[in-house]
Amino acid sequence: MPPPFDAIFFDIGSTLIPSADIIAHAARHACAQLERNSLIPDAQIFFAGYQQADAQVHPPHISHIYSDARIIARAEELARLPFDNRRLGFFLHAYREAMRARIQPAQEFLELFEALARAGVLRGIVSDGSLEGQSEVLFRLGLLPYISPNLCLISEAQGVEKSHPEIYRRALALAQVAPNRALMIGDHLERDVAVPQSVGMK
Repeated sequence: MPPPFDAIFFDIGSTLIPSADIIAHAARHACAQLERNSLIPDAQIFFAGYQQADAQVHPPHISHIYSDARIIARAEELARLPFDNRRLGFFLHAYREAMRARIQPAQEFLELFEALARAGVLRGIVSDGSLEGQSEVLFRLGLLPYISPNLCLISEAQGVEKSHPEIYRRALALAQVAPNRALMIGDHLERDVAVPQSVGMK
């Protein structure tokens, strides 16, 4: 029996990795390190500010899982702290170190991608974020070798986010598959469901 789809595209954050848990863990770790080194007065207050800032800051193609200087600047504002580039550098280093330790190859995803490859189903990525950050996440998951050539579409490299159907049209054109033979798997009802449906994807 042939597979029901010729191509399956995956989101990254909150789909292939538990983004919210990783962000909270890494931010807590970084805040504790900042307090320990006297760069902030209270880790809990700064952590609360960071979580609020991470939910508020949404410029195009920002990488929330990797963190960003703009998120930290907003967290400083919320905590009523002046900008300090020592704090910024220290936070990013401590945060990313803890984040990377949490992203490891997942056997179930490796087995899934291998099974799709054996079935002749193309495997793609359609995800918002920075090219560098999202590529490292895929590398750490061990999935980069299993993604079909030219089917890793990251918003920063494409110049368009998943809120616009153009990124899905490009994915279909690169895969050379009919829209009704392509499936998008993600966690966001608008960007991962409604928008791909608008171009005929499942």
